[in-house]
Amino acid sequence: MAKNMGLIQFSGTIGGITGVNSKEGHHIRAKKDIPASTYATSPSYVDFRENGKAWGESSRLRKSFLDGFKLFVQGCSNPRMYSRMTGVMGRIIKSDTVSRKGEFKAVNGIVTEKGKEMLNGFEFNRDCSLSSVLHETYVVDRDSGSVSIDGFVAKKWIKAPKGATHVVLQAGIYRYDFGNGVSSFMEGEGVTFEVKSKEVNDLVFDVGIPEGEGTVVFLLRVLFFQQVNGKLYALNGVKGGCMKVIDCC
Repeated sequence: MAKNMGLIQFSGTIGGITGVNSKEGHHIRAKKDIPASTYATSPSYVDFRENGKAWGESSRLRKSFLDGFKLFVQGCSNPRMYSRMTGVMGRIIKSDTVSRKGEFKAVNGIVTEKGKEMLNGFEFNRDCSLSSVLHETYVVDRDSGSVSIDGFVAKKWIKAPKGATHVVLQAGIYRYDFGNGVSSFMEGEGVTFEVKSKEVNDLVFDVGIPEGEGTVVFLLRVLFFQQVNGKLYALNGVKGGCMKVIDCC
């Protein structure tokens, strides 16, 4: 799609020309009609058909995957998280090493190391990532279902946004079956600190492993609050919280 550098910029479609505004600037593209029968049968469009099928499956998987812990995501993601997660699901599908081209499945891709790597480390909020907020090493125990942080000091290890007076750390563990979409989720109790606290704590989030079959995903989130008249209010906007996939197995 071309980038419009001229004086006239518009959004929508005029005379077969579509204008689109994005973070990368203003783009225009010409409409190109392809007969449905040609698109469905022509060898020239086989890659387009396969990509369209994969994108549709990726979108369906993204929705199914996130639905299992959607309340836990609230307050710690940015608007583009959904499209980025769709891309992750697409890469998991393409990690399938046993199916024929055009018939790749996420359930076969996620069992590979490459497939797990696509999901592991996913930041739900790139505008306020966990990696930029929490400067401490955490340890995941896959057997017990726990996350621990030794020698945690809020003032030293948390980079809080402007206006935040308190921070809450919380872990969650999610099990998702990429074959049938069945999921289960467990969350640990959140721990609250003043962002200027110099107290040293050894934190252990004992969550447990959810029952069922499928991939186990470890999540760690940080939420920021402002104290007003003795009450804590969640910080609004993209700087209010973050979450990351810190392990999957």
